[in-house]
Amino acid sequence: MAECTAAALTRLGHHVIVATRTPSTAEDHYPYQVLRRPNAWQLLSATRWADAVLQHHISLNLIGPALLLRKPTVVVHHMWTPRIGPGATLGRLKHRVSRLVRNVSVSDAIAGSLSSPSTVIPNLYRADVFFEDAAIERSTDLMFLGRLLEGKGAGVLIDALIRLHQRGLTPSVTIVGDGPDAERLKGLAQRSAVAAQVRFTGSLTGNAVADELRRHRILVVPSLWEEPFGLVVLEGMACGAVPVVSDRGGLPSAVGECGPIVPAGDAEALETTLQSLLTDPQKLNAFRNRASAHLAAHHPEAIARRYVEELRAALAGSTR
Repeated sequence: MAECTAAALTRLGHHVIVATRTPSTAEDHYPYQVLRRPNAWQLLSATRWADAVLQHHISLNLIGPALLLRKPTVVVHHMWTPRIGPGATLGRLKHRVSRLVRNVSVSDAIAGSLSSPSTVIPNLYRADVFFEDAAIERSTDLMFLGRLLEGKGAGVLIDALIRLHQRGLTPSVTIVGDGPDAERLKGLAQRSAVAAQVRFTGSLTGNAVADELRRHRILVVPSLWEEPFGLVVLEGMACGAVPVVSDRGGLPSAVGECGPIVPAGDAEALETTLQSLLTDPQKLNAFRNRASAHLAAHHPEAIARRYVEELRAALAGSTR
């Protein structure tokens, strides 16, 4: 998000320095300056240079100079900040610090979890990577993309496939990703009647993911846990796949009116929804035709302009 935002802000004519704790194994070639693992003096100097600071999720390690120099600061909250349970002590401190800055949340769900007022600005997506390509045949029915963890819900998809098979529907399915649940999910598929329908690719990134999405008609995002936003929904939509999402966290906001929403963990509801889409091309096309307008609001420049509005509000002295 930080990389895409910085590039979009640069294209809009703003001067950007990115400070990050992420190392690099190769020389950076960005249209803006990158400070990797800056020391205290470098971070202080960059902050003094800036008119305002935009921080992607709150980092107590990086926000100090902005608070010290009283620089107008906007923090974009991408993840949950706990106030109870593991990480609660640090989380509560972050909530207190959030009262000193202007806050943005990537979804209504994240905004509702904060103790400070927050403007909702959804995530952007990589429009240069995720787009439709008429040269790639859309030959496969369903795709799952994500970490193979219980909370991501791939097992619910396999259960729905078994139910569909019992009704005589045998859609082709690709499961993209890796994780601790990979072997269990493969075994679940192989021991059932849907073994021949399911293909596991392992982990893919970048253009390889985009090409897979372009080959599929439907992207299934059956998460069981509260997704902060659900960027994969936009990526699939941009490649022409209709997303079917669970009703957890920020997923309903991410899909808008461009795909069905089903109760999390409900294989029967997912089965019914998939049957409807697989047997009714007009319904599938109706969802797909709404995607263009929805995606326009998530285009990098569109989101960057909204960040600029927040930065200007922070410059004017507002910490809402």
